[in-house]
Amino acid sequence: MKQGKVEATLKADSEHPVCNPSLVIEDWGDRPAHLIVNNEKTTPGSDSRTGYVRRVNDYDLVLWLRMKSDRPVTITLSTAP
Repeated sequence: MKQGKVEATLKADSEHPVCNPSLVIEDWGDRPAHLIVNNEKTTPGSDSRTGYVRRVNDYDLVLWLRMKSDRPVTITLSTAP
């Protein structure tokens, strides 16, 4: 992924809640990820972590969020703020 953004919506409800989701974005590169959760900018800290997995030709981005929700969650990752 050269530049741009990735958006995912985790469908959740009271019978199928979201709990501490993790995502892997293949071929992200080693650029920083800017994170927005439900239209709110989020910075890495105790409630979200990002890391990279080195592959043969590129890096994958790994994202973890500390959260619980019984409503849909929209996650947006971008290479630019």
